[in-house]
Order: sequence, then structure tokens, then C-alpha cells
Amino acid sequence: MGWSQGGLIAGLLAASDPQHQLAAGLGLLSVAPGGFVIPGDLLVSGEVQRILFSAFPEALTPTQSDIDEILFGTDPRTGKPTISTDALTTFSAPPFSQPESSIAVVQEAELCPAFLGTLPGLTVCPAQAVPWGNITVPALVVDGALDLLVGEDLASTLFNSLGSTNKQLIIFPRNAHGWFLEDNHDATDRVFDRFLSSFDLEHREAAGS
Repeated sequence: MGWSQGGLIAGLLAASDPQHQLAAGLGLLSVAPGGFVIPGDLLVSGEVQRILFSAFPEALTPTQSDIDEILFGTDPRTGKPTISTDALTTFSAPPFSQPESSIAVVQEAELCPAFLGTLPGLTVCPAQAVPWGNITVPALVVDGALDLLVGEDLASTLFNSLGSTNKQLIIFPRNAHGWFLEDNHDATDRVFDRFLSSFDLEHREAAGS
């Protein structure tokens, strides 16, 4: 399984494994088929470009409001982020927030000409395109309808691009990019349980035969 850009890495692995020796299945969580896009309305005065190409990778550390706006949804009734304060603190703290992550983003930007695109958005693409059609293992594609970086249309495009015949697309209507960290995670995380349990059932059936 891979989340966001991590899903592109998981996809590259699965696509390069035609005999299914490394990957029996593939979970793609908030993954756009060609890399995610930072919407134009978040590129205020070129600030995102300036930060990403800064000589100081530590400048990439986002503020809490940045994280709230880009990664998580907002409850329409309360106007508050759909991620709890405790969860946000954990998500933003070491070992999850590492300098290496910032450096990787800068290196990726340097490798990807499409990153220099103009408004309405900056495309953050992988250094190597993923041949999604080569993937034939069972696949799960999940996203939130409010995901500013991917969204339902791109998630559907990814789903339709997969070569798998056994695949499932799930879109959570009130969630965003970090849907499995938001306040309805007890419900959203059931998709992991169902997907993983299907492999456990296959294993038990194979052992029984």
C-alpha cells in the first residue's frame, strides 16, 4: 500500500513484478496517476515555488494551517479541520516529519520539468511514469472527494488505468487527502481491513486445499 506519492512507488513496484513475486495486491491511497497537483489558488504570490526551490530544505516545514488546508477536510458544520488536534500533533512531529522528506521533495522537483508548470496548478510528478496498465494484481483505490491534490476525477482515472480485473474504487464524500487520519477514521479504516482480510482468506483456502 502507498499513500500519496508513496502510491507511485508502490505502483512502480507492482508494475515491475509480472509474476507477482513481490506484490500479491496493491493499495493506492490518495494517489493521482501522474503525480498530485497543487491547486492554483494555493499558490499565493509564487510562495510555494519560492519555498520548494529554497536552498534551505527546512523551509519546507508547513504551518498547521497549511497542513489543515491541503491535507485535511473541514467540517461544514463546525468549520474546524476534520483531523483531531492529537492526530495532527502526531502527524506533524518526528519521526514523521523528517528533513529527509523535504530534501526528497526538492530533488523530485529538480528531476521533473512538469513541476515548473504554471497556473492553474503545479504538477508534482514522479521521476518515472508508472505503467498502470501492467498491474494485474487485486487493487484498491481510495480517496476523499474533498482531496485538493487528487480528487474523485483523478482517482477514477487511476482506477480505470489499472490492468487489474479484481479492483475496487472507494471515494469518501466528506474526506480529503489524509482521509484515513480524519475524525471518521474508524469507518474509513475498514477498507484496509476488508482488503487485507481477502488475502488472508485466500491463504487459508489455499492451505486447506
